[in-house]
Amino acid sequence: MWIMTETPRPTKDTDKNVKPTDDAIRRALPKFLMEMLAITFGVILAFMLNEWRVDMKRDAFVERSLAAIEEELSENYDRVLDSRNYHLDLYPDILAIIGEDADIAEFQREKFRGTKPPRVQTAAYDIAIQSAILSDMPIEDAKKIATAYSSLVGVRDLHQRYSSAAFSQISEISSNPNQFAYFLRVSFMDFLYAEDETLQVIRHAIDKPSIEPWWTNIYGRNLGEMGSSSASKTSPDAPQNTPQD
Repeated sequence: MWIMTETPRPTKDTDKNVKPTDDAIRRALPKFLMEMLAITFGVILAFMLNEWRVDMKRDAFVERSLAAIEEELSENYDRVLDSRNYHLDLYPDILAIIGEDADIAEFQREKFRGTKPPRVQTAAYDIAIQSAILSDMPIEDAKKIATAYSSLVGVRDLHQRYSSAAFSQISEISSNPNQFAYFLRVSFMDFLYAEDETLQVIRHAIDKPSIEPWWTNIYGRNLGEMGSSSASKTSPDAPQNTPQD
């Protein structure tokens, strides 16, 4: 006797374990690729936006730094020019004292206010160096700025060297007025040469008016009219045919 049994139908859990067919994979593949493409594009876009923000901040910082350097150089130019004019005003008096045509006591009382070194500032330039700002500039512009600050530091160091020399010889200079006048002549002449050179170098880096060499204010524009022999007799400091920038 045959007993009829009913074949069990697959449950839902059994349906889930059935592997997808090739047709189902082909239908899902475009959607999967689109999702991957969207994720990849989003990541790349995020990196690009972040890099753009970093570049914008860098460009803004470079622009502010260059503006600060230009302002600092302009202020240093004015300080050096002020010191240069002071040395230039006193230099003829120093020569007169050496030639015994002026009284050194009156000079010290009425005009002399020390060597008056320029107060050189380099904060903006130091920050630019630490931040590698100059590397983002054209090489010629960077060289002009670096040369200007190097010249400014040179002027500052020159004043410090003469101050040290004066301090070490203070007793001899104080007891001998002529010695003091000769010391001032040498130091002021060096200051004037260095300050003129520094002003010209700064003028190449930023927009500043040119100046005539310091000796034209004392010995005249055309030294040739004086004659080389008479110029040397008038003062050993008079330069001979010095080229002008």
